[in-house]
Amino acid sequence: VTAAADGEAALALCSAAVEPFDVLLTDLTMPGMNGIELVRAIREFDTVVAAVVASGYVDAVSPEQREELGIFACVQKPYTRDELSSTVRSAAESARPRTRGSSTSSADRRSP
Repeated sequence: VTAAADGEAALALCSAAVEPFDVLLTDLTMPGMNGIELVRAIREFDTVVAAVVASGYVDAVSPEQREELGIFACVQKPYTRDELSSTVRSAAESARPRTRGSSTSSADRRSP
């Protein structure tokens, strides 16, 4: 688990990572770059990371945005520890076939 103080810091961590992350958990509303902007920026170089967006707003992320950005899931606040754990576990498992035990290298996850 790697934590970042805000969207810009998360973007810097993701772009500098030697091994791409399997899951990105972000809040929708943050100072500066919001969660959607963060996912969009990360998609420029990593099209595989399973993005999970948390929000207290009902329908804050449209189905069109979820599809366009490949968002794995949106979790509604307040959520329980079990709900969040289950969602993150599912996201990690969805990424696993593409990142472990396959011939897909880190470079393959990155856009040209």
